[in-house]
Amino acid sequence: MIIGSFAILAILPAIAEESSPDMSDPTAVYTSVGAGYGTKGHNLKLGIQLPDSGEGSAHMISLESKEGGDTYRGRYFKLNTTTGFASSIDANYNRLTGVAQVSAGGLQTIPITDQFTIYPSLYLGTMIANERNDAGDKVGVDFPAITATALLYTKYQFTENVWLNVNPSFTSSVYGSKTDVFDLEASLGYQFTPVLNMRLFHNNNMSVGTYNDDTYESVTRLEFNYAL
Repeated sequence: MIIGSFAILAILPAIAEESSPDMSDPTAVYTSVGAGYGTKGHNLKLGIQLPDSGEGSAHMISLESKEGGDTYRGRYFKLNTTTGFASSIDANYNRLTGVAQVSAGGLQTIPITDQFTIYPSLYLGTMIANERNDAGDKVGVDFPAITATALLYTKYQFTENVWLNVNPSFTSSVYGSKTDVFDLEASLGYQFTPVLNMRLFHNNNMSVGTYNDDTYESVTRLEFNYAL
């Protein structure tokens, strides 16, 4: 019995490593919790992997509270495990402005080398806001703009435990209020164990063509994620 117990303990790390997700992969589907803190307050996140449909796909929902509770995000994500194509529906709400944005689109996994992978994506969405009369009273729902977003996720794997993501994106309105916004997100990740990592994020966000101090935003945050 003692020998058997030691044998089980010896293989447990290998089992955990084999069953754990690749947490550096932005298309990985798994259940997780995360928390972080940055220059705009705390972030909390929850990802829930949904039951396998048996069709060569995996899907999940994720919920986030960001910037100290000023913004919220909900997302449904579905990955084709054979082709590497993923589709998603994304909803964001800013409590301070009262504006929500809902978008849908997809991305494709394209390995360039063993260490470098790109994930080009395209999304179409709409902004949703309260319609108000001249007195400032809510009188209905307004859709101020329809937007398109082109985004390129990239991942470079330095070592088994260290990776870098650089993710530029550009959003422009195709109808309604003019919106041209460029965002550059970079994150450096470190995998402590097969199910625990740390990521340092930095975002530079600016309105294109109308740059000034009011339209520029720089955010840094440190985040920990644990796969369940």
